[in-house]
Amino acid sequence: MNEMANRIWKGQDGQLVFDITISRNPSDGVPSVAKIYYEQDPQDEHLITINEARPTQFEIKFRSGRRVRGFLAQRAHVHIDGVDNTGIFADIHFGAAEIYHFEGLMVACPSRGSVAPWPPNPPDPSDQPNPPGPPNPAAEDPTESGSPLPIISTNSDDLFNYVYVRRWPRVSDEDLRYGFIQYRASSPPSSSFYDDLVIARQQGRYMAESLAVRFIDGDPPYVGMFVSSLRSLSGPVRDFASLAERIQQQAQLSPLVCATELASLLERYGAPPRYFTSAQYQLDIDRIWQSYFALVVTLGYDWALLNDLAQSIWLAHVIDLAVTLDPENAWVPSELTPDQIVELADAKVLLPASIFPLPPATSQHSSPPRGSDTGWIEPYAIGDLQMVRQRLVRYAPGEIARIENVMRGERKEISRRHVQRRVEVQEHRGSEEQLLQSDDADERSSLFEETRKMIAEKAVANNYADFQTSYGPPTLTTLNGSWTRTTTQGPNPGQDDVTRFAREILKQTVSRIRRKIGTLRTTSTMNQVEDLVTSVIDNTSGQTSMRAVFRWLNKVYEAEVINYGNRLMMEFLVRRPAARYIAQETALTGQKLARPLPPADLGVASFKDITPDNYAQLGARYGVTELEPPPLVRKYVTATLRGGEEQQIAVPSGYCAVNAFVSCVSIPAGLPEPIVLVGRQTFNSSNSSAPLRPYGEDSTLPVSVMGVELSSSPPTAVQVLVNVEVECEPSVRAMDEWRIGIYRAMMTSFQQLDAQYYSDFGPGGPRQQATRSPLANRQTEQRELENACKRLLLEHMARATGGQDANAWGSPPSPGIVDEPRYVQFLDESLEWTEMAYSFHVSPHAGAREDVAVSATPDGEEDPLFTSFLQADQARILLPVQPARVMAFLYGFSSGMLWDGIDRLVPVLEDDLALVNDLEHAARNPKPEREVGPTWELVVPTAMQVLDESLVVTPGAGSLGAT
Repeated sequence: MNEMANRIWKGQDGQLVFDITISRNPSDGVPSVAKIYYEQDPQDEHLITINEARPTQFEIKFRSGRRVRGFLAQRAHVHIDGVDNTGIFADIHFGAAEIYHFEGLMVACPSRGSVAPWPPNPPDPSDQPNPPGPPNPAAEDPTESGSPLPIISTNSDDLFNYVYVRRWPRVSDEDLRYGFIQYRASSPPSSSFYDDLVIARQQGRYMAESLAVRFIDGDPPYVGMFVSSLRSLSGPVRDFASLAERIQQQAQLSPLVCATELASLLERYGAPPRYFTSAQYQLDIDRIWQSYFALVVTLGYDWALLNDLAQSIWLAHVIDLAVTLDPENAWVPSELTPDQIVELADAKVLLPASIFPLPPATSQHSSPPRGSDTGWIEPYAIGDLQMVRQRLVRYAPGEIARIENVMRGERKEISRRHVQRRVEVQEHRGSEEQLLQSDDADERSSLFEETRKMIAEKAVANNYADFQTSYGPPTLTTLNGSWTRTTTQGPNPGQDDVTRFAREILKQTVSRIRRKIGTLRTTSTMNQVEDLVTSVIDNTSGQTSMRAVFRWLNKVYEAEVINYGNRLMMEFLVRRPAARYIAQETALTGQKLARPLPPADLGVASFKDITPDNYAQLGARYGVTELEPPPLVRKYVTATLRGGEEQQIAVPSGYCAVNAFVSCVSIPAGLPEPIVLVGRQTFNSSNSSAPLRPYGEDSTLPVSVMGVELSSSPPTAVQVLVNVEVECEPSVRAMDEWRIGIYRAMMTSFQQLDAQYYSDFGPGGPRQQATRSPLANRQTEQRELENACKRLLLEHMARATGGQDANAWGSPPSPGIVDEPRYVQFLDESLEWTEMAYSFHVSPHAGAREDVAVSATPDGEEDPLFTSFLQADQARILLPVQPARVMAFLYGFSSGMLWDGIDRLVPVLEDDLALVNDLEHAARNPKPEREVGPTWELVVPTAMQVLDESLVVTPGAGSLGAT
């Protein structure tokens, strides 16, 4: 067999390629090598040498901008289908934004000396279509569909022994036969309850539970079918529970002991050896099975009876496999391997998938729960729980904090003052001026009237009498005759002229409107906090100088790693783990601990996103009180004209004309209607309206009325009166100016609130004075994470049963409220909360978040872990399950129902079959609690100082004091 083997692994839809050359014998000193490249640019390749002793960490940036980072680890003695393999494990992030993640066994090949063949290459994960969203680790599973999943064993010093986080090794036929008890109906069955329960389960949880109650109550057609007590049965089967308990009390299950006990049981009841193969025995066992199903559906009805039925079912399973009826009609032990005997002793009931788990009362549940963004739960792995155990050994002085020198006869007083002062001055000025006028028509009217008045005042005439002109020589001219100049006073303006002039003056006055508004607002706030510490060193009576050395005080812990054995680890993902803590702090202190939300997060990316519908809500959110209302949706301007008149209608500033309405009356009635010209559009009928074409008239709009001529004789006085109304709407520019003003005020207020937040809760702000010790921070983190995990578990179990929300109080209270204390107690007993491991993460999809302050310790240093807790978008928690309650917890987690009976008798749901089988294998090879590696000392600094008396000169000569 070759010493080296080549394997290919691909990811990111087959684009990323890991070409790995594996050493079949890692101990020969030849390392394994991985060549990493992208299919689009195979020349840009990188070589990684995989270290045998420890994981090889790497980070690669390709010319295309994509990245790959993580680590590769080589493991020997990876058992797959009983064959010893050398495997390459990976935990990598890749892609342009590193959004893809793979964790687990990447490739493997048989080690040198192995005889079983291995497929040339694992199936290419790129052949599977990638689902939208984050990559699914199961989509990159290197095992073929339908092939046995590998059972991986790693080094004993690994914290968690796992390969596939989301899938468990498939159960072999031998494990399924000996380790799990399956229901097989007798022929004929004792009753139709099982088949009826399958049908009722399809109709819903309520129907299944109602049918189980009817079966327990003995309603037709199940009269006398329910086994209310094993003593109600006849024959040896009535002693199955006590016999099973007696066999289990032995150190190890022995087929010989089973055969002896069964022979004694048959003899005691006078039953023939073939009793265990008789039809009556099969009917009795079938009744026990169906009664067991009824009690599991109505869990909590009778735990003692349920335990007896489970013990009887186990003993029937042992009789089928551990003993054999020989030709001489005697029960003799079967030929079983030690592993088969161990599995048979711990065999568990496998509930049929056609009934269990029961459906929710409303809708199907899932993990992660559909429609929930609070978090996610799933069994993580089975591994060695290794924790650091530490104890406080002593206190020890550390580095020098400060030194005070006092000369002989000197009294030294030292004051330390810490002052924080904050002054805020806000000034807001605003002014508005608006002028609306139209002087074009007024100027023309005034000129016309002045001309009329000049003509009306006087008339000048020249009269000539015999006036002659004669020309003589070129330089002589003779004028003969006379002339007379006469000046005549003209008539005064008529009444119509005076009325028209007054009307024009009134129009000119009305059309001029001036509005001026000015605002000035000033706010001044000053906060001052002062801390004063005074220390006095008195050496006035001393004969020599004094030197006082102060040191920091450290805690010294002794730490060691302890392996607590195998545990089932549950994984939790909690959204915004500090949300409730921040809300509680806000309620208690009355301070706003969250950074104001930027307008972009509210859908306001620019001023164009401001609308008349949302500006008030935005102003209220950011505390903007000086809000200008949006321009009116429409305004109307009017004009009144007579026949033959014209006028300029002033369009309001920021508006444009969109519609015109014209109405006219005439005296005498029945006259032809005059033609009215509004802008560029004509109207020739009374009570007419039409939209005006947008020609850009935004200041004035000309209106003219054509005069009416009559052909009647004699002519009569004609009067025509025309009213014109023009509808105006805000222009695009005016709306943009209003939006820009609102957006400017909103952004200004947001920036002030943001600056106020950082001033209050950022570094150096007053919030930093409320310091907490690191131990208190850890306790807060653990308390909040524990409560979050319990909420997730309660929600998950409520969805499994279709229960009501535990927060929905009523009269009477809902079952969820009544049962919650019992569920919480069950979770407290089933999970090892003190051994919680957690990490905090800010999602790259959520963007940068700085909505909470940093946390400081008493010595002024930042507590990075607590700051991460406050700012985390999600928390990942690994929580071990108590070994003594692991089966009850799994059943409660999957079905939502609490199993308060014996843990060994908890049945198994088919969905948990592979996980339970893996737990059983791990339980058969328990690892005792032991130390892993040597102990070490851990020094933890404190904020306290201590006087180093060994370095004080002439102790007692002076006195030290502090106030």
